[in-house]
Amino acid sequence: TAAWAARAIWPSARVRVTSVEGSASMADIGYRIQRLVDDMEHLETTGSNGTDVDTDFGTTSALDVRWVRGLPRERVENRYVVCVASYSLNELRSQVERHQLLNRLIRSATEYIVLIEHGTPHGFAIIEDSRRYVLNVSRKLGMPFHVAAPCPHDGPCPLRDKRAWCHFSQRHLRTVEQRVAVKSLTGNAPRDAYTERLSYVVLKR
Repeated sequence: TAAWAARAIWPSARVRVTSVEGSASMADIGYRIQRLVDDMEHLETTGSNGTDVDTDFGTTSALDVRWVRGLPRERVENRYVVCVASYSLNELRSQVERHQLLNRLIRSATEYIVLIEHGTPHGFAIIEDSRRYVLNVSRKLGMPFHVAAPCPHDGPCPLRDKRAWCHFSQRHLRTVEQRVAVKSLTGNAPRDAYTERLSYVVLKR
């Protein structure tokens, strides 16, 4: 989803993505969805006789996605402009495992680290801890990151250990397919729109 968001913002840019997914089933779903998107865009960018037509997207996918089951080996060529961990830190079993992953992101990201979790007290606690860890460790390594958003500073979070927590809301319209899926799972017709709550931090080198 992070790759598709980048594609929506920069539709004509060539985006190379390494997607890390521990679940073989989820990786297969992601791969199939990407193939479907590519096929749909190809139909939209070719004429009825199969000849290319001029559009902003071009006739080949702007997403070059490589699916892997685990993090690639640490090599010079495995450096990325942006590293995104979206709703994944909470799946790790301990703070130690989260910090191990963050160590890899610190060494792999040349410009940005983006961390996103559910907008709950638990999700915010993970983001706040990760923010603090990346700032401290990157500074000690002599390759410091700084907070780009949502905080205007690199100092301690004023909401740490408070009853309130930092989170944001985004309203979404469900697609027909999503409404059908929700109804098949719950037996109830869902509302057309729903609100996603998230906590996040963007760190820039």
